[in-house]
Amino acid sequence: MPPDQPRNSPAAVLIVLVLLATVGLAALAGLGSEGKPGVGPLAIDGAPAVSPDANAGNEQGKLAVVEVMPKKCKASQSGKAVFSGPKDEKVVALTFDDGPSDSTSAFLDALAEQNVNATFYVLGREIPGREGVLRRAVLEGHSVANHSYNHPDLAEAGKLAEEEVEPTTELIAKSTGVPPCTFRPPYGSYSPELEKYITGRDMDLLRWNIDTADALGSGAAGTLQEVKDNLAPGAIILMHDGGGNAAETLSALPEVIDYIRAEGYEMVTVPELLGLQTDEPADAPASTEQVAVPTAPATGGDGTRAPKLEPKAIE
Repeated sequence: MPPDQPRNSPAAVLIVLVLLATVGLAALAGLGSEGKPGVGPLAIDGAPAVSPDANAGNEQGKLAVVEVMPKKCKASQSGKAVFSGPKDEKVVALTFDDGPSDSTSAFLDALAEQNVNATFYVLGREIPGREGVLRRAVLEGHSVANHSYNHPDLAEAGKLAEEEVEPTTELIAKSTGVPPCTFRPPYGSYSPELEKYITGRDMDLLRWNIDTADALGSGAAGTLQEVKDNLAPGAIILMHDGGGNAAETLSALPEVIDYIRAEGYEMVTVPELLGLQTDEPADAPASTEQVAVPTAPATGGDGTRAPKLEPKAIE
């Protein structure tokens, strides 16, 4: 710089401004479009992971869309159907049946946005081609459990139960690295024989005590109202991410979660609610190419929902 040029020349000012802009851009790189902590290095199925946000009102101390180390769960093997969790704390479980479907990723997005974990009771026939969706679910802290292969009534157990339950368990374990520790019978139908069979397969037989009737067409408003009318400590809440009414259930989900939180409840997975969660890490899942698709059972239901009827246990 010539000795007679002022120190605050336009060239010097320009250099300073460029440096300040560079620093500012680097700082903003860590922020989202609303000034929140930005995208982190992890990605799940092509979607970036979101960093912790101290201002997100995360009442459960969990992070949205951040990979966690999946853990295995272990059945209590009580031999009896479970309808709810402990009733001495304001903790409940959201559950979704009949997936994975084309809607399941949207349900995972909605749950991640609200920082809530849930349990997905999946059908074996719906898994091939959607293994990545199940893997994403467990990486985000959800539980994936068995709901049979073809959705038939299994109350009588026997050979049909074996054909329906075991291939589905195998597909879940290979897709996620986490064998299921609970089984939900289609239509909620069960018997002492089925309870005994499921216990022998290292699972607990799981039902529910709040049916939102979403699969029967209750609509978004009806789904929310069922939760409002019946919410209680230990509740296991039945909804569906598969089937023809999944879109209405999805639209109701944010309001359902908001209501449950406003009432002072925490939402956890079924294994967490029932004390079945362990510290044992999950196995590495098989690649999609390694997940064999079992032959569909020759017998069994077509997966349609039962008529508007509350199934009863067969004594």
